[in-house]
Amino acid sequence: MNLKLGHINTVVTSSSILAKQVTQRQNLSFSRRSIPDGLYACNHSVVWLPVNSQWRTLRKNMNSHIMPGNNIDVSKHLRREKVQELIENCHKSVRNCEAVNVGRAEFKDLMGNIMVEAGKPNLVYYSPFLEKIDPQGTDATSNTFEWAMAELLKNLHILEKAQEELAQVIVKGKLIDEADVTELPYLRCIVKETIRIHPQSPFLIPRKAEEDVELSGYIISKDSQVLVNVWEIGHDASLWEDPLDVKPERFWESDMDIRDPDFELIPFDAC
Repeated sequence: MNLKLGHINTVVTSSSILAKQVTQRQNLSFSRRSIPDGLYACNHSVVWLPVNSQWRTLRKNMNSHIMPGNNIDVSKHLRREKVQELIENCHKSVRNCEAVNVGRAEFKDLMGNIMVEAGKPNLVYYSPFLEKIDPQGTDATSNTFEWAMAELLKNLHILEKAQEELAQVIVKGKLIDEADVTELPYLRCIVKETIRIHPQSPFLIPRKAEEDVELSGYIISKDSQVLVNVWEIGHDASLWEDPLDVKPERFWESDMDIRDPDFELIPFDAC
């Protein structure tokens, strides 16, 4: 789909095949990013930089010093504390007969605010004459955990099956540990199904064409904005049986993994 949003030519792809072309096979041709005003201070982030020497250096440092498993394990106690905080908040709310705010104990304020700023539809990009009044939107993105809880409460048979799996694997009274997740395949299926139906954002981070480039027989002109519609891909009836239904079992026999995108489930960008 080709749209003219003000003065910006925008191409929207809702196909998993074209998503793979844009984000992987022809990644260099679509490596530029449009930095939202709210995140302009982050223009040296590896997320927003084009593929250049600075980007390669930052990515190398991330892979060497931040992302290795042993470094992630160092901060394991912090994640455990956040889980314990969430459970304590739930217990406190139950004792006080209050509604449980499942987002209260998460890193929601920080990450939520980043998502809000990144996702604001800044109309200035499309109509520069609006710059003086700065008419940006304020809609926030829903948290995956909260969506999962909402879907479980709507589909009690799924909740019961998840509870049965937990009861078989986790000793009663023991706090679940990250290492236990590998023994909870149905829980992992629930997470994937939640991400499929309720992606954090309907689109991946917008890309820009570095130059005129051919994509599936069409010429995408230089500086065109390219949006990958992950919401539509996750609801595509040609890819998913009964796409509007919550069916974690669809992932039971599947090797599909969000960390190694199959481009049918691609909640995050690909490299």
